[in-house]
Amino acid sequence: AKDNVLKPLNIIYDAASKQPLGFTMDFLKDSDPLCKLFVKTFKERAGIGHGDIVALVKEMQKTVIEIHKTKCVIADFNEMNINVSKDHKIPYFIDVDSYQTPSFKATAIADSIRDRNVPFGTFNELTDWYAFAILAFQLYINIHPYRGTHPKYDRNDIDSRMKDGVSALDPVVK
Repeated sequence: AKDNVLKPLNIIYDAASKQPLGFTMDFLKDSDPLCKLFVKTFKERAGIGHGDIVALVKEMQKTVIEIHKTKCVIADFNEMNINVSKDHKIPYFIDVDSYQTPSFKATAIADSIRDRNVPFGTFNELTDWYAFAILAFQLYINIHPYRGTHPKYDRNDIDSRMKDGVSALDPVVK
């Protein structure tokens, strides 16, 4: 896999029970969580232009392709599981212990990127690309693709809007 996927280095065990507690990974210094780049004023202050976002999204896409080549699925591909280098060019994929592998079924997913049209707990390459599209939209447009208000939906009913595919691009959404 790519160098920007932070893989586990060592397992940490409980001293008494000898049960695994977690793992170590390379330390990421001088990085920002991806969600900071969803904020227009942050991008303006940091001098991040549209071309920078296009390049970052392309790097994320290349990384997803490489991860899928290893027969792994990211599953919980949300904005808190990607950090970005301070120059905003390298996406670092973290929280890899929640990835689905051929021998490990993933169980975690953030609601903001969950595809409502597949059974809950189903993870595959297509659900990763669904999450990727949501993250890319937020990077380009600065809002979640299912935010805004629609007269047929309660203001906070993002779940139904996602299930029905009524995005912020719907002409009735404000």
